[in-house]
Amino acid sequence: EIHDRTNDPIERLKRYAGLYRDGLARGEGCLCGVLASELSVLPARVQAPVRRFFSLNLRWLEAVLKDGVTRRDLRPDLTPSREARTILATLQGATFVALSLREPASFDQAVAGLLAGLRPARRS
Repeated sequence: EIHDRTNDPIERLKRYAGLYRDGLARGEGCLCGVLASELSVLPARVQAPVRRFFSLNLRWLEAVLKDGVTRRDLRPDLTPSREARTILATLQGATFVALSLREPASFDQAVAGLLAGLRPARRS
């Protein structure tokens, strides 16, 4: 749905982060993030969907980033596969930090910093 609503990669990423933020507003973290933290003790039938969640999200993020680089909306030196992992890890971690501190604004700050680092340098 996010993909269909806008072509702007930064806006797509903001909306994606918004999914995490919506849960945070309800005092919830990402269920797959919680499960991943204990993956080794979970039954295989639970491990597989958790891994699939992360794989699907990484693939989507990487596609958004590749498209953004191609369209010159994102930094040209960006490595989509590495940056996709950074984004996912930042959102997961920022969610749990914000929940534990009871400071949703800390999530917003992390997202703002993350997105600012993806933009191309401004030309003078």
